[in-house]
Amino acid sequence: MPMNTLQRSVLTTLAEAWTLEEISELKIPHGRLLLASGIRSTQAEVLSTTLSELQEQYEVIETWELCCGIYHIQIARDFPRVSSSAVDKEIIWRRQVRRALLFKLYDIYCERQDRYFAYPLVEAAPELQVSKEEIREQVQSLQDEYYLEYRLCDGGACTSSLTAGGIGGRARLS
Repeated sequence: MPMNTLQRSVLTTLAEAWTLEEISELKIPHGRLLLASGIRSTQAEVLSTTLSELQEQYEVIETWELCCGIYHIQIARDFPRVSSSAVDKEIIWRRQVRRALLFKLYDIYCERQDRYFAYPLVEAAPELQVSKEEIREQVQSLQDEYYLEYRLCDGGACTSSLTAGGIGGRARLS
């Protein structure tokens, strides 16, 4: 049975994490796995279903468990491994963070049905387990690539406006 789009998206995120970690038991924050896989926060239960399907139907996951906001995922022994340089790993890491941030903004857009909003993206740092500086860098990259218009306001609140490319192109960051 072929994988659906969501299964492929979660699998891509797991493969990226495995490439970065180089260990078979991954520990991925719930928020990062959810957002980097393109799953809206209101549909978080879909992630559990998809992980179970990847385990039972496709046997790419041996076990998985959510504990204290961290997914503990044991990757199957025969899951292919890609050998990557430090530069490649940095590119993968940045792409995953950028994709998670863009989807966070898209999630807010879907909730409010408004491209323009104030949301302090730096507050997503604990959820994604990245530094605030890393978030600032990746937001600048998203702005440079015309996915969003972004400005900092007083107190560090982020005023953002998703562009048409940001709304329609969130999946192209994969």
